[in-house]
Amino acid sequence: MSEQSDFILRTAGLFAGSTLGGFGLMKLFTRKKPPVPEINAVLRIVTSGAAYRSHFVGVTPEGWTFTPPLQRDNYVPLKVGEPMIVETVMAGGVMIFQTFLKARHERPSILVAAVPKTWRLEDRRDALRIGEVGHLQTKLDGDRVGLIDISACGARIRSQAARTPGDRVKLEIAGMAEAIYAWVLDTTRKGDRYVVRLRFEEAADLQGLMA
Repeated sequence: MSEQSDFILRTAGLFAGSTLGGFGLMKLFTRKKPPVPEINAVLRIVTSGAAYRSHFVGVTPEGWTFTPPLQRDNYVPLKVGEPMIVETVMAGGVMIFQTFLKARHERPSILVAAVPKTWRLEDRRDALRIGEVGHLQTKLDGDRVGLIDISACGARIRSQAARTPGDRVKLEIAGMAEAIYAWVLDTTRKGDRYVVRLRFEEAADLQGLMA
């Protein structure tokens, strides 16, 4: 084999190897990119000792943008550089990611957060759900409600009043020693009642209900 032929074969091999390697890296980094929430998706933002409600605005070269957070329908100022844990409902479950506030803009009033590098997607369907619990006396923020079903991750309740997605609520169920704190995922009207989906802040111990 001539030196020219040998050079061509070695060059072709290097090109093929670099192409396949680049494709592998592209797949790796693509899989690591976080899924982007839908426009206007409700966000639950947790900072040091407080939780707020916000909405996703979009993606810009500067980062991910949110509306100014609300707590009990009052706007809450956040400091630039403040770390945050954010939760939002997506098609595959609940996305939880860590980020920090990069900037605040006044016109329009928008918050800019860093694109998350650490995130996970929790599939609520993986959790065992207990039905036939409607007989249990249940209260949501002190109001009597009907319990439709419950899992270690969340619950569905039937309420006379609508609840605002992103709000933090207190769930009390007869037979459970402690109250469960949760946030509202969504509210759907069913006849003259509302079905409210809740996600628990911490996994609940349901042994007492399963006995």
